[in-house]
Amino acid sequence: MPVSYIIGIAFFFILFVVGMIYASQSIWMMILGIIGLIATAYFITRIVSDVLREMHRRNTEKDR
Repeated sequence: MPVSYIIGIAFFFILFVVGMIYASQSIWMMILGIIGLIATAYFITRIVSDVLREMHRRNTEKDR
């Protein structure tokens, strides 16, 4: 798992939290929070996909 995934999750999760804290003050902060949530979900999906792909690769190597 690349370090960039962890950095991306941390950055966008912080963006999400800050956006949601200040969402009542500005519509732009709400939009920023939504973008942070979507990007966090994207990075988590990438990590899970990579893990599943690696598990599949290891399982098919054992069958040969």
